[in-house]
Amino acid sequence: SGDKQGDSGQTAQKFIKQHDQNNDGSLSRDELPAALRDGFEDMDANKDGKLSADELRSFASRLVFVPVPVE
Repeated sequence: SGDKQGDSGQTAQKFIKQHDQNNDGSLSRDELPAALRDGFEDMDANKDGKLSADELRSFASRLVFVPVPVE
């Protein structure tokens, strides 16, 4: 559905909305699911202590995940 950049942008925004407890539009380390907290410093590219949608997208694009089409 649509181009990948648009899809990943919507996915990052949805992820933030799901976990953003103080509704500031970004995620602090404490707002991240526990499984992702260890990687927070790697994801926080500008080191401001919170993750933006751009930082989430950038991190996700570096993950080695290739979806396999179902035939």
